[in-house]
Amino acid sequence: MTNAADVGDGEEFPRIVRVRDVLVVPAPGHRANEQDWLDNPPVEDAVDLGNGVFLERLRGDDGELPDQVMDASSASGWNYRPTRQFGQLYSFWREIPRTEWDGSQMHTWDTTQAIGEALALSRFVLENAHSFEFAGRVLDSSDGHRQIACSLGYDGRIAYRVRKDRFWLTNAEAEQLHQLLDQYRGVKEALPDRVRRALWYADRSCYCRYIQEAVGNIVTGLESLLNTGEDEPIAAQFVKRSQALGAEVGVETSRSYWSWVYEVRSQAVHGAEARLVVPAGWDETAGDPHAMSRGSHRPRTSFGWRFGRRSRMKLSEPFSTTRSRSGNGSR
Repeated sequence: MTNAADVGDGEEFPRIVRVRDVLVVPAPGHRANEQDWLDNPPVEDAVDLGNGVFLERLRGDDGELPDQVMDASSASGWNYRPTRQFGQLYSFWREIPRTEWDGSQMHTWDTTQAIGEALALSRFVLENAHSFEFAGRVLDSSDGHRQIACSLGYDGRIAYRVRKDRFWLTNAEAEQLHQLLDQYRGVKEALPDRVRRALWYADRSCYCRYIQEAVGNIVTGLESLLNTGEDEPIAAQFVKRSQALGAEVGVETSRSYWSWVYEVRSQAVHGAEARLVVPAGWDETAGDPHAMSRGSHRPRTSFGWRFGRRSRMKLSEPFSTTRSRSGNGSR
């Protein structure tokens, strides 16, 4: 998909012929379940996500680009540069038109947030911990010189998830993402503020290392979306409408469950210890309690994830510079 301009023989000074924003997702290496990998292969060929964004495993003429972007985005010491032991899973990238890069924002990554919104909405297709850890603006000149300005947005450099199952997108899921992005782009300017806030809180939860931070963002996001009236207590609205929302998308829950979620969030934000694992012996009865009801509908357990411990799984564990790596991450 090369789109570089032809260079005349009489050129005196090199000129920029191509600018791209690239976000590289690292390969899972030996941490991936082999059967999952075989049954659900990740995206290989380019999938058009719309708005100029593509998702693919960069190869051929661009075979060296993912490693270059990851090197540019990785910290190094003084006379110390550790050898990276993983490669590219696939990459989000977008060709940048001259009108966007010719000026003061020449080296600013993803100024239109085209890749950022694709990354955020990808979690609605499949839970993942793709992040901005390896992202940069790539500028290619007519003399073959390449410059990569890495993204310095530390706020989203590492993302987290709870589950340990498959996290990579297949071609079919990438096509689903394209459809979702098309629908979102068609309405995003008209979305009510409460829906925008809900999406923001949902996205923020992915960058929280600890459970107490994540659950606070998740519940607040649901409140932004569901709590719309003043005639009913806030907690009651949350419990009743969260259950109804779950039923609408095919997730069966009870009001006792959502009452427990709301109470745990409240305990956490007010500095109390809270536990977030619903055990196998969760007590459900035929009748649902009122919101915030206490008693037999509380989880019966003596164990759980306690705040202050590292409760959330960091999906990029095999890629983190603070963790050990074993073997090459490429497949």
